[in-house]
Amino acid sequence: MSLEASVNVKIGEKTYQIKFPTVGQVMDIESKKVLLSGDTYREQVRTGTKASTFNLDLIDTVSHFMVLIPELRLDLDEKSLLSMSALKSTALIKAYLRDFRPWYNEFLKQLYSDIGEDSETSETETENS
Repeated sequence: MSLEASVNVKIGEKTYQIKFPTVGQVMDIESKKVLLSGDTYREQVRTGTKASTFNLDLIDTVSHFMVLIPELRLDLDEKSLLSMSALKSTALIKAYLRDFRPWYNEFLKQLYSDIGEDSETSETETENS
C-alpha cells in the first residue's frame, strides 16, 4: 500500500497540508508529549478515564500541530496553543482525530513495516498519537 505524502487537515475555514514529518520533527513531537504530560503520558493511557482520554487527545493534538503546523497559533490568533481555552481546542482535536491521526498511524505502520518490525505494540502505544 502506498501512502499519500501529505494530508489535508481542515481547521475552521482553513485547510493545512501536512507532509511526512522529518526525523527531527518526529523526535520533537515525542519530546513535546513527554513535556506536556509532565512525563505521565503512559500513566494517563492506563487510567482510561474520560478526562485522561481528553487530555491525551489534547496532548497529541498540540504536540503534532505545534511541530507540523507552526503557523496555526497565529492563524487562531493565540499567543500559544497552550493558552487556548479547552473549549476552543475541541475544533483542533476533531481535526486531529478525523483528518490527521488515521493518516499518521498508517505512516507509522509503514515505518515499522519497512524496518521489519511488528508494529502491533507500536500501534497500541500510538493509538492516541
